[in-house]
Amino acid sequence: PATEAVVIVLVNEAQCEAVCFGGGDGTNLCALLRPGSCVILCSTVNPRWAKEAKERFEARKIHLVDCPISGGAVRATKGELTMMASGDA
Repeated sequence: PATEAVVIVLVNEAQCEAVCFGGGDGTNLCALLRPGSCVILCSTVNPRWAKEAKERFEARKIHLVDCPISGGAVRATKGELTMMASGDA
């Protein structure tokens, strides 16, 4: 099966929690993604939440890459954002 990758760029931790793990009806990313998929997290979250999210995804054999984005709206309109990825090789 093909590997899936999902890039998440949300405002805060509460939104990330809802998208990744919320909705008890199986409509969150953790429930929908196949093992071997990769979630690329570009949102501003507490490091503790990111570590816990990584563990929760790993329990389903889904990879999490923490990938903050630097540059803000001004640099985004110029196509000059910087992404800094961190995760397991």
